[in-house]
Amino acid sequence: MTKLTTNPYPVAFYFAVEFKKGSFSIELPFQEVSGLTVEIDTEEIREGGENSFTYHVPTRIKHSNLVLKRALAPIKGDYLEGLTGRAMNGDPISALNLFEITVSLMDANSDPLRSWLISNAYAVKWEVEPFGSSKNELSFEKLEFAYSKLQRKL
Repeated sequence: MTKLTTNPYPVAFYFAVEFKKGSFSIELPFQEVSGLTVEIDTEEIREGGENSFTYHVPTRIKHSNLVLKRALAPIKGDYLEGLTGRAMNGDPISALNLFEITVSLMDANSDPLRSWLISNAYAVKWEVEPFGSSKNELSFEKLEFAYSKLQRKL
């Protein structure tokens, strides 16, 4: 009997997030990634004289926003802050600074098992999670990005 030395199924806690703009790219650490969602809208069509069913015709593809969560760290000159900072500080035109984000689920050897390419991403929301005097935990920030296309690379 052959014994497996590694888990053949991907684990959700080992992932990488890479930001790319032109020839520049950087991988940044995050605690959580959500919003890898594709949904097809449909339109309901009723056929005249046929009351037993309706047709559902696909109309367009939509995506939820990509949400990245990380510990709020006192880092000056953070690359991500450079991408989103001006937009989040009242300059909405700089929000049109489009870039690509690649999210990869990694295996035990740090090789990507699955990767998703998020195209034309831009920052739409930044949030610091609530502070509380009775909490004994890290402070977190959430960054939310709108994008136009999501494709699975692997």
